[in-house]
Amino acid sequence: MSTHPGSLAAAAAAHHRFAWIHPFLDGNGRVARLFTHAWFVKSGIDGCGLWTISRGLARHQTEYRAALANADEKRLNDLDGRGYLSQHYLTEFCRFFLHTTLDQVQFMQGLLSLDGMQNRISGFANRQESARALPRGSGAVLREIFLRGEIARSDVARIIGVSLARDKR
Repeated sequence: MSTHPGSLAAAAAAHHRFAWIHPFLDGNGRVARLFTHAWFVKSGIDGCGLWTISRGLARHQTEYRAALANADEKRLNDLDGRGYLSQHYLTEFCRFFLHTTLDQVQFMQGLLSLDGMQNRISGFANRQESARALPRGSGAVLREIFLRGEIARSDVARIIGVSLARDKR
């Protein structure tokens, strides 16, 4: 599904405006984040469960709350948008929101990149081999399993570079 470029900015603005009207006695923040997640799903930019804007907002909670509060400010002057609230501060909130969205996508992209995943597998295996929790060569075997999905038992010796030749006397 293609996403209109303005959809993210509209989601950010709607997120603030929903929080600003504060329609419930309790739970407005949770509902605003759920509302925004639903907007992302409908727009086809939800990350299929791999990333979420809520994680980013939670990681930057102080900045998030400050940006929301700033966007609640009255217009600065006659050139600051139309209506009661400041267009300037809403724009600042939207920038923060979009930056946070991009940060979350890049974070997950880095975690799921092939090179990054292989490096984490190697690091894990090296630590486990050093602690003697895994046998020597486990890192290479785990890497192959990751890349191919499965390997034959007979491939293990080749992967770790040992010979399993048996004495046939």
